[in-house]
This record gives sequence, structure tokens and C-alpha cells, in this order.
Amino acid sequence: MAKCKVTILKQFYDAELARKYLVNPENLYPCRYFPEMGKSWVIDESVKMPEGFCPSAWDVLKVDIATFAQGGGNIAGSDWMRDENKMLSCCTDAVRPAVFLMERMDD
Repeated sequence: MAKCKVTILKQFYDAELARKYLVNPENLYPCRYFPEMGKSWVIDESVKMPEGFCPSAWDVLKVDIATFAQGGGNIAGSDWMRDENKMLSCCTDAVRPAVFLMERMDD
């Protein structure tokens, strides 16, 4: 299994959705786990959550990372990603999602 580099590309905060649907929207804010865009982590074959990573985001990404690092995910010749060694993924927070780039690091 290849290592996988995970980089935070972008995060969003939708105050309109928070105000419309959440109980305490004034207490919400952009994601605190990923304040620094461009920060990267290298995930090895243990697929262990890096220190300081958002546990909710990790629950979603760990499956994507494990599949992608084993050669799955972005299929060569598909019409999705330009580079078969890169794949996008995101957390499932509907009000403040974060988008990640995964890069397969073949040994």
C-alpha cells in the first residue's frame, strides 16, 4: 500500500444555512481544525489519524485514503481527475465543510 499525502485545500462556512437551520447559529464559526490552508499530512499504511486532525473529517477520509492508497478511487482514464495519483475528498459538515487533496505517494 502506498503512502498518501493529504492536503487541506479549502474550507467553507455557510452562515445562511447556519442561521436558517441550526439551534445556535451565533455559536458557529468556520472549522477550527483546519485554519491553515495548504497544510499537509503524510498517511502511512497504518491509516492512523494524524494528531490534531478533525475526528469527524477523519471518519469520512480514512476510507477514501485506504482505498486510494491501495490503487482504488481515481481510475486511470476516467473523466474525473486529471492525474490518476490525485483525488479530491471532503468532510460531511454541511455548514462548514473542508475539501482535501489526496496524493498517492508510490514508494
